[in-house]
Amino acid sequence: MADGEALPRFGLYYPYISFRDDRWVKLAALYWPKLARLVPPGHRPRDSDVTRALNDELGFLIDLSPLPVRADVAHSFGAKLDGLPPHQLARWRIDADMARLLVDGAKREFELTTDARPPDEPGPHDFPPLREFVLIHPADLEPTLWDRLVAERFAVLLPTGWYAVEPEVGWWYRCLFTDVQAARNRLVPTTDSLASHAAMTSFVPDTTDVLGTRFGLLAVASVVPKGDVPVARIIAARQKFGGEFDRWRRHIDTVGTRLAEELRDVEDPAVVNGFLSHAVGAFATQPVADLRRGLADLGIETAMTALSTKFPVPSGLLAGVAPPISAVAGAAAGVVSLRQGARAKARARMTAPSAYLLGVEETLASRGFLQRVIDGIRKAAGIRG
Repeated sequence: MADGEALPRFGLYYPYISFRDDRWVKLAALYWPKLARLVPPGHRPRDSDVTRALNDELGFLIDLSPLPVRADVAHSFGAKLDGLPPHQLARWRIDADMARLLVDGAKREFELTTDARPPDEPGPHDFPPLREFVLIHPADLEPTLWDRLVAERFAVLLPTGWYAVEPEVGWWYRCLFTDVQAARNRLVPTTDSLASHAAMTSFVPDTTDVLGTRFGLLAVASVVPKGDVPVARIIAARQKFGGEFDRWRRHIDTVGTRLAEELRDVEDPAVVNGFLSHAVGAFATQPVADLRRGLADLGIETAMTALSTKFPVPSGLLAGVAPPISAVAGAAAGVVSLRQGARAKARARMTAPSAYLLGVEETLASRGFLQRVIDGIRKAAGIRG
């Protein structure tokens, strides 16, 4: 969260309703406290088992209706169309032959849909022309805007009830809709599609929040193991490291704000990506490595202390006589004090912002580096528990 904010921002997923990539959803759950998405009234998203598990266990999703903002978006979008020259508008018009192809293709695709429901989002679709056009649910469009887009041949009403909109017009509308919904609800647009991000930034420039989000997601990705991480471990990491998560989000938002200010005038996306990659190393990967090494060193130090410290042995034990209870308690207290001191040092280290990323890394790994070090030390030192 930015300076002066008491609460973190939530994400707003776009441009689809259902998520396309389970790995991205898991990554998002390690970064966003909650993730909103636009769901038309009466529409049932096609959620994967991963998405359902995250929502059931973490309450991760917020479904927003498009209805409260669509009138204002339609007014703004109509005004933008009015301001364009005739030759630009002519370039976007869908000719009659393409309109027939779109209708016939959507009809065939709908008939082949096993659950008898129309495609719920834009592409990819089996019918090639539908891959190029942006499909928009009627609830996302004000009725007056439906009429205008169809009448001016920027869109075609499909048998499924959705609208196939000329690609540039469709992306422009979706990006404007996302931007307005995000601004009204204190949300930050986020997507699992590079093409969608490119389209969004071509119509709506990257804000400080969006650039910070890119940095934050890259930072999380740097500690997530490759391959398919079970969703149960993602949920466990979120539930286990709640306090660390809040500290890390405050830290990462502050860094993201600084990065956005410093990269404000950088024009080339490749250069921006290069700077972001460098920042991930400086503010995520290296601090995690330093913290991991520090905790491992602390574990070694504790074990060596346990091996070398000579606690007073009650004389009764040497003589084969039961020692006084107070003497035994004193020896035990020495061991407990040592362990408590080590734990206090570890807790102090774990208040660092990078502790969340280290905790995530250790939780998601099949058997984390720190756990292997600790187990080895305990075995060598004869420490149990």
